Amino acid sequence: MIDRIRQLMEYKGLSSSQFADSIEIPRAVLSHILSERNKPSLDVMVKIAAAFRDIRMAWLFMGEGSMVEAAKESTAQAATAAEEVTKPETPSEPWQEGATGPAPERTQPSPENAQAKAAADTGNVINKETNASFLQAILANPKSIEQVMIFYTDRTFAVYKPG
Repeated sequence: MIDRIRQLMEYKGLSSSQFADSIEIPRAVLSHILSERNKPSLDVMVKIAAAFRDIRMAWLFMGEGSMVEAAKESTAQAATAAEEVTKPETPSEPWQEGATGPAPERTQPSPENAQAKAAADTGNVINKETNASFLQAILANPKSIEQVMIFYTDRTFAVYKPG
């Protein structure tokens, strides 16, 4: 599995730091995996699969078949070649004082993005309606509510107690 992670890094042209950042794991975790101090956890493998959707899961997890499907492979290689041609020069150590890079380009939202956002907003309306009916069912119950806890994705929570 470690060899496949190395192959993927080479295929994508990423350093270990860039790879760890792209799959949102601490760099030390990837360093320990690559040095074979630790085996990759399921969480790390799932993050790799989620970050690189063009990579076949059977190859990543079990080494079966090719890394990418043939059609995706030729497209990915063409995209990598185009990226290398258009890649701007960046400082090797961007944290150095005075290092600057090119300004990010502003892009216009595409119609597909607007449609996806509209669909997501519709989903929120459905969720709000579902939540409202759920709350009505809870409030109709003769039992009294002691407290309500809400857990947020940033691993914080809030506790609400009725007056």
